[in-house]
Amino acid sequence: MTSTDRPRALIIGAGIGGLAAGIALERAGYRVTLFERAGSLRESGFGLLLAPNAVRALRMLGVADRVIEQSEVGREGELRAANGRVLKRVSMDAIRRTTGEDSVCALRQVLHGALLDALSDADVRTAARVVGFEQSANGVEVELEGGERVPGALLVAADGLHSIVRAKLHRDLVHPSGLVAYRGVGRNTTWTNTGCQYFGIGMEAGVARAGQDSVYWYLSVKRAAAHTELEPKSAALVIGHAFDAALVSLIEATEPADVHRDDLFDRAPLRAWGEGRITLLGDAAHPMLPHAGQGAAQALEDAVVLGRCLTSAADLQAGLRRYEALRIPRTTRIVAIARRNAQVSRLENQWVCGLRNWLLAHGPAAMLEKQMISIARVDLEAV
Repeated sequence: MTSTDRPRALIIGAGIGGLAAGIALERAGYRVTLFERAGSLRESGFGLLLAPNAVRALRMLGVADRVIEQSEVGREGELRAANGRVLKRVSMDAIRRTTGEDSVCALRQVLHGALLDALSDADVRTAARVVGFEQSANGVEVELEGGERVPGALLVAADGLHSIVRAKLHRDLVHPSGLVAYRGVGRNTTWTNTGCQYFGIGMEAGVARAGQDSVYWYLSVKRAAAHTELEPKSAALVIGHAFDAALVSLIEATEPADVHRDDLFDRAPLRAWGEGRITLLGDAAHPMLPHAGQGAAQALEDAVVLGRCLTSAADLQAGLRRYEALRIPRTTRIVAIARRNAQVSRLENQWVCGLRNWLLAHGPAAMLEKQMISIARVDLEAV
Protein backbone atom coordinates (compact mmCIF):
# COMPACT_ATOMS: atom_id res chain seq x y z
CA MET A 1 0.00 0.00 0.00
CA THR A 2 1.45 3.39 -1.00
CA SER A 3 1.37 6.38 1.34
CA THR A 4 -1.46 7.95 -0.62
CA ASP A 5 -3.53 4.76 -0.32
CA ARG A 6 -3.37 4.78 3.46
CA PRO A 7 -6.31 6.33 5.33
CA ARG A 8 -5.61 9.72 6.84
CA ALA A 9 -5.76 10.37 10.59
CA LEU A 10 -6.35 13.97 11.62
CA ILE A 11 -4.92 15.05 14.99
CA ILE A 12 -5.67 18.41 16.59
CA GLY A 13 -2.76 19.50 18.77
CA ALA A 14 0.95 18.85 18.34
CA GLY A 15 1.91 18.69 21.99
CA ILE A 16 3.21 15.57 23.70
CA GLY A 17 -0.06 13.65 23.38
CA GLY A 18 -0.66 14.66 19.77
CA LEU A 19 2.86 13.78 18.63
CA ALA A 20 2.77 10.45 20.47
CA ALA A 21 -0.58 9.68 18.83
CA GLY A 22 0.93 10.56 15.47
CA ILE A 23 3.74 8.02 15.95
CA ALA A 24 1.30 5.33 17.09
CA LEU A 25 -1.09 5.94 14.20
CA GLU A 26 1.70 5.93 11.62
CA ARG A 27 2.67 2.51 12.95
CA ALA A 28 -0.98 1.46 12.71
CA GLY A 29 -0.95 2.20 8.97
CA TYR A 30 -2.32 5.75 8.79
CA ARG A 31 -1.13 8.89 7.07
CA VAL A 32 -1.07 11.54 9.78
CA THR A 33 -1.84 15.25 9.63
CA LEU A 34 -1.38 17.29 12.81
CA PHE A 35 -2.85 20.75 13.30
CA GLU A 36 -1.12 23.04 15.81
CA ARG A 37 -2.62 26.45 16.45
CA ALA A 38 0.69 27.95 17.66
CA GLY A 39 2.98 29.48 15.09
CA SER A 40 5.86 27.17 16.01
CA LEU A 41 6.48 23.86 17.74
CA ARG A 42 8.77 25.33 20.39
CA GLU A 43 7.97 23.95 23.84
CA SER A 44 8.43 25.68 27.17
CA GLY A 45 11.52 24.76 29.15
CA PHE A 46 10.12 23.37 32.38
CA GLY A 47 10.52 19.76 33.36
CA LEU A 48 8.36 16.66 33.43
CA LEU A 49 8.46 13.83 35.92
CA LEU A 50 8.11 10.62 33.89
CA ALA A 51 7.09 7.65 36.02
CA PRO A 52 7.98 4.11 34.87
CA ASN A 53 4.68 3.75 32.99
CA ALA A 54 5.53 6.86 30.95
CA VAL A 55 8.96 5.45 30.15
CA ARG A 56 7.36 2.13 29.13
CA ALA A 57 5.05 3.96 26.73
CA LEU A 58 8.00 5.90 25.31
CA ARG A 59 9.85 2.63 24.81
CA MET A 60 6.93 1.23 22.84
CA LEU A 61 6.97 4.40 20.72
CA GLY A 62 10.69 3.94 20.09
CA VAL A 63 12.01 7.07 21.82
CA ALA A 64 12.75 6.03 25.42
CA ASP A 65 16.51 5.68 25.02
CA ARG A 66 16.90 9.08 23.39
CA VAL A 67 14.88 10.78 26.13
CA ILE A 68 16.75 9.01 28.92
CA GLU A 69 20.14 9.93 27.42
CA GLN A 70 19.31 13.62 27.73
CA SER A 71 17.50 13.42 31.06
CA GLU A 72 18.11 12.22 34.62
CA VAL A 73 17.20 8.85 36.07
CA GLY A 74 15.87 9.08 39.62
CA ARG A 75 17.63 6.80 42.10
CA GLU A 76 16.27 8.09 45.40
CA GLY A 77 13.49 10.36 46.56
CA GLU A 78 12.99 12.29 49.77
CA LEU A 79 9.89 13.63 51.48
CA ARG A 80 10.80 16.78 53.40
CA ALA A 81 9.20 19.21 55.80
CA ALA A 82 9.19 22.82 54.63
CA ASN A 83 12.37 23.56 56.62
CA GLY A 84 14.24 20.82 54.73
CA ARG A 85 14.08 18.15 57.43
CA VAL A 86 13.97 14.74 55.77
CA LEU A 87 10.81 12.85 56.71
CA LYS A 88 11.36 9.78 54.56
CA ARG A 89 13.82 8.45 52.00
CA VAL A 90 12.53 6.18 49.28
CA SER A 91 14.78 4.13 47.01
CA MET A 92 13.52 3.72 43.46
CA ASP A 93 15.10 0.25 43.16
CA ALA A 94 11.99 -1.68 44.21
CA ILE A 95 9.82 0.32 41.84
CA ARG A 96 12.19 -0.34 38.97
CA ARG A 97 12.37 -4.06 39.73
CA THR A 98 8.59 -4.34 39.76
CA THR A 99 7.78 -2.16 36.75
CA GLY A 100 10.87 -2.87 34.67
CA GLU A 101 11.55 0.81 34.02
CA ASP A 102 13.21 3.77 35.71
CA SER A 103 11.64 7.01 36.83
CA VAL A 104 13.03 9.90 34.78
CA CYS A 105 12.92 13.69 34.96
CA ALA A 106 13.16 15.26 31.50
CA LEU A 107 12.99 18.74 30.11
CA ARG A 108 9.78 19.21 28.20
CA GLN A 109 11.56 20.25 25.02
CA VAL A 110 13.68 17.08 25.14
CA LEU A 111 10.61 14.86 25.19
CA HIS A 112 8.77 16.96 22.62
CA GLY A 113 11.77 16.98 20.28
CA ALA A 114 12.26 13.21 20.52
CA LEU A 115 8.60 12.59 19.65
CA LEU A 116 8.67 15.07 16.77
CA ASP A 117 11.77 13.46 15.26
CA ALA A 118 10.22 9.99 15.55
CA LEU A 119 7.39 10.88 13.16
CA SER A 120 8.26 9.44 9.78
CA ASP A 121 6.25 11.37 7.20
CA ALA A 122 3.51 13.15 9.11
CA ASP A 123 2.27 16.51 7.85
CA VAL A 124 2.67 18.84 10.85
CA ARG A 125 0.93 22.15 10.18
CA THR A 126 1.59 25.11 12.47
CA ALA A 127 -0.53 28.26 12.74
CA ALA A 128 -3.43 25.94 11.85
CA ARG A 129 -6.36 26.72 14.12
CA VAL A 130 -9.24 24.25 13.87
CA VAL A 131 -12.58 26.04 14.26
CA GLY A 132 -15.00 23.23 13.43
CA PHE A 133 -15.45 19.64 12.37
CA GLU A 134 -18.07 17.37 10.83
CA GLN A 135 -18.34 13.64 10.31
CA SER A 136 -20.30 11.32 8.08
CA ALA A 137 -20.55 7.58 7.65
CA ASN A 138 -17.52 7.67 5.37
CA GLY A 139 -15.18 10.12 7.04
CA VAL A 140 -14.56 13.23 9.08
CA GLU A 141 -13.55 16.75 8.07
CA VAL A 142 -12.02 19.63 10.01
CA GLU A 143 -12.39 23.29 9.15
CA LEU A 144 -9.46 25.63 9.67
CA GLU A 145 -9.61 29.32 10.41
CA GLY A 146 -9.66 30.90 6.99
CA GLY A 147 -12.06 28.35 5.57
CA GLU A 148 -9.85 25.47 4.45
CA ARG A 149 -11.41 22.03 4.99
CA VAL A 150 -9.30 18.90 5.40
CA PRO A 151 -10.84 15.40 5.13
CA GLY A 152 -9.73 12.26 6.94
CA ALA A 153 -10.80 8.85 8.10
CA LEU A 154 -10.73 9.67 11.83
CA LEU A 155 -10.18 12.62 14.15
CA VAL A 156 -8.16 12.56 17.38
CA ALA A 157 -8.57 15.61 19.59
CA ALA A 158 -5.36 16.15 21.54
CA ASP A 159 -6.01 19.86 21.92
CA GLY A 160 -5.79 20.13 25.67
CA LEU A 161 -7.90 21.38 28.54
CA HIS A 162 -10.01 23.70 26.38
CA SER A 163 -10.50 21.22 23.56
CA ILE A 164 -12.80 22.49 20.82
CA VAL A 165 -13.89 18.92 20.10
CA ARG A 166 -14.73 18.10 23.71
CA ALA A 167 -16.65 21.38 24.00
CA LYS A 168 -18.87 20.42 21.07
CA LEU A 169 -19.35 16.78 22.04
CA HIS A 170 -19.89 17.20 25.78
CA ARG A 171 -20.31 20.87 26.76
CA ASP A 172 -19.00 20.17 30.26
CA LEU A 173 -17.27 22.71 32.46
CA VAL A 174 -13.64 23.23 33.38
CA HIS A 175 -13.13 22.83 37.14
CA PRO A 176 -10.86 25.40 38.80
CA SER A 177 -8.84 23.85 41.61
CA GLY A 178 -8.06 27.12 43.37
CA LEU A 179 -4.36 26.25 43.09
CA VAL A 180 -1.55 27.98 41.22
CA ALA A 181 1.66 26.29 40.12
CA TYR A 182 5.03 27.93 39.58
CA ARG A 183 7.48 25.85 37.57
CA GLY A 184 11.05 26.58 36.66
CA VAL A 185 14.36 25.14 35.47
CA GLY A 186 17.61 26.27 37.01
CA ARG A 187 20.65 26.01 34.74
CA ASN A 188 24.16 25.12 35.89
CA THR A 189 23.06 24.96 39.53
CA THR A 190 24.22 22.60 42.25
CA TRP A 191 21.75 19.90 43.29
CA THR A 192 22.25 16.23 44.03
CA ASN A 193 20.56 13.47 42.07
CA THR A 194 18.08 13.07 44.94
CA GLY A 195 14.60 14.27 44.02
CA CYS A 196 12.52 15.67 46.84
CA GLN A 197 9.04 16.84 47.70
CA TYR A 198 8.46 19.48 50.37
CA PHE A 199 5.27 19.61 52.44
CA GLY A 200 4.44 23.03 53.84
CA ILE A 201 1.37 24.64 55.32
CA GLY A 202 -1.10 25.23 52.51
CA MET A 203 1.56 24.64 49.87
CA GLU A 204 4.06 22.14 48.53
CA ALA A 205 7.19 22.15 46.41
CA GLY A 206 9.40 19.70 44.58
CA VAL A 207 12.84 19.49 42.99
CA ALA A 208 14.41 16.99 40.59
CA ARG A 209 17.50 17.05 38.42
CA ALA A 210 16.41 17.00 34.75
CA GLY A 211 19.76 16.64 33.02
CA GLN A 212 23.46 17.25 33.42
CA ASP A 213 23.07 20.99 34.02
CA SER A 214 19.31 21.43 34.56
CA VAL A 215 17.26 21.22 37.75
CA TYR A 216 13.45 21.29 37.61
CA TRP A 217 11.46 22.76 40.48
CA TYR A 218 7.83 23.55 41.18
CA LEU A 219 5.64 25.22 43.79
CA SER A 220 1.93 24.61 44.34
CA VAL A 221 -0.03 27.11 46.41
CA LYS A 222 -3.59 28.34 46.87
CA ARG A 223 -4.42 31.19 44.53
CA ALA A 224 -5.15 33.56 47.41
CA ALA A 225 -1.50 33.21 48.50
CA ALA A 226 0.03 33.05 45.00
CA HIS A 227 1.06 36.73 44.65
CA THR A 228 -0.21 36.80 41.07
CA GLU A 229 0.27 40.58 41.05
CA LEU A 230 4.02 39.93 40.80
CA GLU A 231 5.89 38.59 37.80
CA PRO A 232 6.40 34.81 38.12
CA LYS A 233 9.97 34.66 39.43
CA SER A 234 9.38 37.37 42.04
CA ALA A 235 6.22 35.63 43.21
CA ALA A 236 8.00 32.26 43.35
CA LEU A 237 10.74 33.78 45.52
CA VAL A 238 8.23 35.24 47.96
CA ILE A 239 6.46 31.88 48.26
CA GLY A 240 9.75 29.97 48.28
CA HIS A 241 10.86 31.64 51.51
CA ALA A 242 8.36 29.39 53.29
CA PHE A 243 10.76 26.55 52.44
CA ASP A 244 14.43 25.89 53.12
CA ALA A 245 17.38 27.92 51.86
CA ALA A 246 18.35 25.30 49.26
CA LEU A 247 15.06 25.75 47.41
CA VAL A 248 15.27 29.53 47.65
CA SER A 249 18.79 29.45 46.19
CA LEU A 250 17.56 27.31 43.30
CA ILE A 251 14.75 29.75 42.50
CA GLU A 252 17.19 32.67 42.72
CA ALA A 253 19.48 30.92 40.22
CA THR A 254 16.63 30.49 37.70
CA GLU A 255 16.34 32.98 34.86
CA PRO A 256 13.01 34.86 34.84
CA ALA A 257 12.26 33.53 31.33
CA ASP A 258 12.48 29.98 32.71
CA VAL A 259 9.76 30.48 35.35
CA HIS A 260 6.13 29.84 34.44
CA ARG A 261 2.90 30.41 36.36
CA ASP A 262 -0.25 28.41 35.68
CA ASP A 263 -3.66 28.25 37.29
CA LEU A 264 -4.51 24.58 37.76
CA PHE A 265 -7.71 23.04 36.42
CA ASP A 266 -9.25 19.68 35.71
CA ARG A 267 -12.65 18.33 34.63
CA ALA A 268 -15.02 15.71 35.94
CA PRO A 269 -14.27 12.38 34.21
CA LEU A 270 -16.46 11.44 31.25
CA ARG A 271 -18.22 8.11 30.81
CA ALA A 272 -17.63 8.30 27.04
CA TRP A 273 -15.06 10.31 25.14
CA GLY A 274 -15.91 10.27 21.45
CA GLU A 275 -18.47 9.17 18.94
CA GLY A 276 -18.29 7.71 15.47
CA ARG A 277 -14.89 8.43 13.95
CA ILE A 278 -13.89 10.93 16.65
CA THR A 279 -12.11 10.41 19.96
CA LEU A 280 -10.22 12.38 22.60
CA LEU A 281 -6.70 11.94 23.96
CA GLY A 282 -4.58 13.37 26.78
CA ASP A 283 -5.80 16.54 28.51
CA ALA A 284 -8.69 16.80 26.07
CA ALA A 285 -9.98 13.49 27.44
CA HIS A 286 -8.87 13.53 31.09
CA PRO A 287 -7.25 16.76 32.30
CA MET A 288 -5.81 16.20 35.76
CA LEU A 289 -4.01 18.10 38.44
CA PRO A 290 -0.23 17.57 38.44
CA HIS A 291 -0.19 16.17 41.97
CA ALA A 292 0.01 12.56 40.79
CA GLY A 293 2.82 13.26 38.34
CA GLN A 294 0.85 11.48 35.62
CA GLY A 295 -0.38 14.07 33.11
CA ALA A 296 2.16 13.33 30.38
CA ALA A 297 2.27 9.65 31.28
CA GLN A 298 -1.44 9.15 30.73
CA ALA A 299 -1.32 10.95 27.37
CA LEU A 300 1.54 8.67 26.30
CA GLU A 301 -0.38 5.59 27.44
CA ASP A 302 -3.42 6.84 25.50
CA ALA A 303 -1.36 7.08 22.32
CA VAL A 304 0.07 3.57 22.63
CA VAL A 305 -3.31 1.99 23.38
CA LEU A 306 -5.02 3.93 20.57
CA GLY A 307 -2.48 2.72 18.04
CA ARG A 308 -2.70 -0.88 19.18
CA CYS A 309 -6.51 -0.88 19.19
CA LEU A 310 -6.67 0.48 15.65
CA THR A 311 -4.03 -2.00 14.48
CA SER A 312 -6.00 -4.99 15.76
CA ALA A 313 -9.54 -3.79 15.00
CA ALA A 314 -11.31 -4.87 11.84
CA ASP A 315 -13.57 -1.83 12.12
CA LEU A 316 -12.22 1.67 12.79
CA GLN A 317 -15.10 2.80 15.00
CA ALA A 318 -14.98 -0.41 17.02
CA GLY A 319 -11.27 0.20 17.54
CA LEU A 320 -11.90 3.71 18.82
CA ARG A 321 -14.57 2.54 21.24
CA ARG A 322 -12.29 -0.25 22.51
CA TYR A 323 -9.55 2.30 23.11
CA GLU A 324 -11.93 4.40 25.16
CA ALA A 325 -13.25 1.42 27.10
CA LEU A 326 -9.68 0.46 28.05
CA ARG A 327 -8.54 3.95 28.97
CA ILE A 328 -11.51 5.53 30.77
CA PRO A 329 -11.35 3.42 33.98
CA ARG A 330 -7.61 3.94 34.41
CA THR A 331 -7.58 7.66 33.72
CA THR A 332 -10.64 8.21 35.93
CA ARG A 333 -8.72 6.59 38.78
CA ILE A 334 -5.65 8.74 38.20
CA VAL A 335 -7.73 11.94 38.11
CA ALA A 336 -9.14 10.99 41.53
CA ILE A 337 -5.68 10.25 42.94
CA ALA A 338 -4.38 13.61 41.74
CA ARG A 339 -7.31 15.42 43.37
CA ARG A 340 -6.76 13.54 46.63
CA ASN A 341 -3.04 14.31 46.64
CA ALA A 342 -3.78 17.98 46.00
CA GLN A 343 -6.08 18.07 49.03
CA VAL A 344 -3.33 16.61 51.24
CA SER A 345 -0.77 19.14 50.01
CA ARG A 346 -3.02 22.16 50.52
CA LEU A 347 -3.84 21.49 54.20
CA GLU A 348 -3.57 24.73 56.19
CA ASN A 349 -4.24 23.74 59.80
CA GLN A 350 -0.86 23.71 61.54
CA TRP A 351 -1.72 20.75 63.74
CA VAL A 352 -3.15 18.70 60.90
CA CYS A 353 -0.03 19.45 58.83
CA GLY A 354 2.10 18.33 61.76
CA LEU A 355 0.18 15.05 61.95
CA ARG A 356 0.57 14.57 58.18
CA ASN A 357 4.31 15.03 58.42
CA TRP A 358 4.52 12.67 61.41
CA LEU A 359 2.69 9.99 59.43
CA LEU A 360 4.98 10.52 56.45
CA ALA A 361 8.03 10.20 58.70
CA HIS A 362 6.92 7.11 60.61
CA GLY A 363 4.92 5.20 58.01
CA PRO A 364 6.77 2.35 56.31
CA ALA A 365 8.61 3.23 53.11
CA ALA A 366 7.17 0.06 51.60
CA MET A 367 3.71 1.64 51.74
CA LEU A 368 4.85 4.58 49.63
CA GLU A 369 6.57 2.23 47.21
CA LYS A 370 3.37 0.21 46.91
CA GLN A 371 1.34 3.32 46.12
CA MET A 372 3.80 4.41 43.44
CA ILE A 373 3.88 0.95 41.91
CA SER A 374 0.08 0.74 41.85
CA ILE A 375 -0.01 3.83 39.63
CA ALA A 376 2.98 2.96 37.46
CA ARG A 377 2.17 -0.68 36.81
CA VAL A 378 0.35 -1.09 33.49
CA ASP A 379 0.51 -3.79 30.82
CA LEU A 380 0.39 -1.88 27.56
CA GLU A 381 1.56 -4.90 25.60
CA ALA A 382 -1.60 -6.82 26.52
CA VAL A 383 -3.84 -4.53 24.44
